[in-house]
Amino acid sequence: MKITRAWGIVLWVVVGVAARIGIVFAQEKVEFQDWVISSAFKTLAKGYVAIMDIENFKKNNIVRLSTMPEEKFSRQYGKLYKEIKGVPSSLKREYRISAGTTKEQMIVNLRRLDKGKLYAIIDAVPDAFIARQFHAYLAKRNQEVQKESFTQQVERFWRRVVQRLSADFVVTKAS
Repeated sequence: MKITRAWGIVLWVVVGVAARIGIVFAQEKVEFQDWVISSAFKTLAKGYVAIMDIENFKKNNIVRLSTMPEEKFSRQYGKLYKEIKGVPSSLKREYRISAGTTKEQMIVNLRRLDKGKLYAIIDAVPDAFIARQFHAYLAKRNQEVQKESFTQQVERFWRRVVQRLSADFVVTKAS
């Protein structure tokens, strides 16, 4: 039987999806739905990084951190750390992320960033971690989003992520 190009592509997609379902991140089997959720958010995040001005981003955030009172940094970083402590230990080691990370270490981390590193960070976050964050968001807002489609729920969650990043350390408004 001759395999046409179309059947070859279909076979390639099926094998790719089947392989993807079996991938293990941090001892957790990734469910297909988790992979879909994670892929959507990773794509959005990479698109966001692609259009951002990385040098302006770094400059604004370094200034913001440098002038931030220590108690405010501790409070905001404490909230942020609760959410990111579940990321892979390799990322935490590379960027010296811990409960006791200092303002100075965050500034060093910002200086080292480039778009390539941001893409690598996005890729390194496990699918199951992103899906858990999304499901936790849905559980908190279950009554609000019951009448929305899955796509609307993803869009709402993405807007929330961008708002939270803007409010914390990651994104600042251009001066």
